[in-house]
This record gives sequence, structure tokens and C-alpha cells, in this order.
Amino acid sequence: DIRGTVRVYCRPKQCTPGKGKPIIKIPTHDMLVLNEDTSPVSFKFDRVFSPGTSQYEVFSELEEPLISSLDGFNVTLMAFGQGGSGKTHTLLGDVNWDDAVDREGGNDDLPSLKSHGVQLQAVQQLFTIAGHRTDRYKDAFSITMVEVHNEKLHDLIAGTPSAERDGEVVLCETRDRSSRDKRRGGGETAVSESAAGWRKGKLEIRTDVDGNTVVQGLVSVAVGSFQEALAAWREAIAQRAERLRSQGLDAKKYDRKTNVIT
Repeated sequence: DIRGTVRVYCRPKQCTPGKGKPIIKIPTHDMLVLNEDTSPVSFKFDRVFSPGTSQYEVFSELEEPLISSLDGFNVTLMAFGQGGSGKTHTLLGDVNWDDAVDREGGNDDLPSLKSHGVQLQAVQQLFTIAGHRTDRYKDAFSITMVEVHNEKLHDLIAGTPSAERDGEVVLCETRDRSSRDKRRGGGETAVSESAAGWRKGKLEIRTDVDGNTVVQGLVSVAVGSFQEALAAWREAIAQRAERLRSQGLDAKKYDRKTNVIT
């Protein structure tokens, strides 16, 4: 692709009515000007979205590189910005608790996700494409969610109904362990024994035998449809909200020092 493997986009948030005059201008599709009337400073991006750009239009711009993951490419989508700038809205959508759905008659209500963001639209498209090529390929999808807060890791999906039903603990395959397992002739048993220890919630960043960085101890959930992926997100959001409430933490202040990797 002529635009390169790394693309940087800017999506300014719409100004709140009555909160002052906008200080940005978008003269072209790839340029943003700050403080045009006083001390103008310009910034250039691969594209600058207007504040009124729809979720679908943002996804359409990013769809091609995201869907290339089905061709074997590693793809990362990252949102960066200050608190309240619209990162969650762009990536995930709008979390709505007003019409929360009661989970099988229990006390834990699940929020809905409206105006789906780039990630959810991409997941839906991945399943659509996978469904159209079942005669040639067998695609499998899984999801992990790790929260990084003050340099501490939290598994957001562990303990949810989806994790209890379809979850597997992520283990780091190393050369040392592989050699040991071969000598013992019991690789599968060794993995099971190791998994039992990691189910207690200990998370550790490690490098596997292929040189990939993995978070050992995370729960990975197999998802067979877009609805299952959406359910995993709703359950994780509800469980996280309950954890913050039980600890007496202010969600907005907590989020300022938090990153979520999915």
C-alpha cells in the first residue's frame, strides 16, 4: 500500500454546545490547523475526520487494513487521546446502561453497546467474510481482554459467563518447557498442570518460543459469531463496572490511568 504500514488518523470530538468556540479547522482531508485566528499550528495526518463523521465512515477508511488479518497479517488498532476525547466511542461504541438486560434472572445487568465502533464493525465483517469462504478455509476466532492500570494487569474477561463456558488459559510455550515435555513424554499433562496454577489470576508478560509477546494467565474465549463476541464485551464491561463499584473507585478518574488491550 502506498500509504505505508503505519497510518495515523485524527478524529476531533464535537464541541459541546455552549462550551466556547472551536479552536480547530480542517482545511483539507489530511490537515488540521489549531488556533487559526491567533497562533496557528498545523498538523498533517493520513486523514483528518470531521467532528461529525459517522462511525461507519471511520470504519470504511480503516476496513481494508483491518480485514487483511484474514490474509495472515498482524494488525493493531490503537486509540490515543486525553480522557473524554472519544477513544471508547471510536473503538467500541456507546455503552448504554439505561436498557440493561438482566442476565438470566440474576442481579447483574448487562449494558448495551450502541453506535458500534471500529472494532465491533471489524469483528462483524470478519465473521461475514469467514462465513463466505467456508468451502476454502476454516477460520477460528478468540478474544482476550487485558487492562493495564498503574502498571498492573487485570484480566477483564476472566470470571464472566463466556469465560466460564468457553475460556482457556493462555500459556507461554518456551523452548525449555518444550524440551522438558519431550523428555517426559507428557506434553499435554504438563500443559494441564501449568494451566491449573495460572487459573488463580496471576498474569505475567513473557516471550514465547516464536518470539511473540504473550500475557501468560489470560483467559482466551473462543467466539463463533459476532453475537458471542458482543456478549463477551458486554459481560466484561459489566464485571469491570461492578469491580470498580465494590472497591469504591471513581470510574472516570480510574480510566485516566488505564489502557485496555483486546
